[in-house]
Amino acid sequence: MLRHDVEAPWAIVTDRKLEPGDDCQDLVADIKTNGLRHPILVDENLRLLDGLRRLQAFKESNEVPVVISDNIPDTMAYLKQVEHQAKPGRVWRLFSDLDEQRARYWVTSRRGRGHGRGGINKKHRSTDTRYLIADAFGVSDHWAQAVLFLYGRNAGYYKCPEELKPLVSELVKEMDQGGNVHSARTAYIKAERDLGRRTPGPTQQRSSLRAAASSLAGIVHALRDIDKLHPSITATEATEWAPLFNAARAEIRRIASVINERASN
Repeated sequence: MLRHDVEAPWAIVTDRKLEPGDDCQDLVADIKTNGLRHPILVDENLRLLDGLRRLQAFKESNEVPVVISDNIPDTMAYLKQVEHQAKPGRVWRLFSDLDEQRARYWVTSRRGRGHGRGGINKKHRSTDTRYLIADAFGVSDHWAQAVLFLYGRNAGYYKCPEELKPLVSELVKEMDQGGNVHSARTAYIKAERDLGRRTPGPTQQRSSLRAAASSLAGIVHALRDIDKLHPSITATEATEWAPLFNAARAEIRRIASVINERASN
């Protein structure tokens, strides 16, 4: 529900800061001449959703016109009326500020109905909001997804491997400076894929060794009874394992040599 109201500027809650050097004087002059075209948008707790510069322009006043929205569709419908430049950081801040509204929207939407908030996966809860944000800012949903994908990992909203956190931070900085969001997302996915191909840890290595030992035990068992093979089994079938076994034996000798050399050093 949208409600138009008037509030004291100091009552509006925000931790956002203006960009260095921006004193909003141009906006102050425009408001004096033309009035406030779009009231400041806040949620039901008077937390700022949109209009930081407009709020700063009214900081010396006793009151400021606001629009209060308590749900995602109304919030996005109002934002669509306001001219915005789609900046990745701005989109992410709005997404973060709307956490409570997104939770309510999910549980009342068709896909989320019947689930309590505690059982909702954040990733799934953000899906519908992505399309609403894309529509409000006039961008593609793929662009919005790329922004939420990386900013969410940088903020700890989504899981991110420790090894990739420095990369995510750097990619977010590049996007803040106008870098291509799709290229940034691709760079992260490639790094995550490469990380998955890294040398496995000792637990995985021991598991692989045990599996190899089990396979070798099976070969030994088959060889033990090879003179009892059924006549229909050909010599080729009976010795299919031999080339692989010989290759493995040569590799084992090489590895033993490396291990011995490492031990002697």
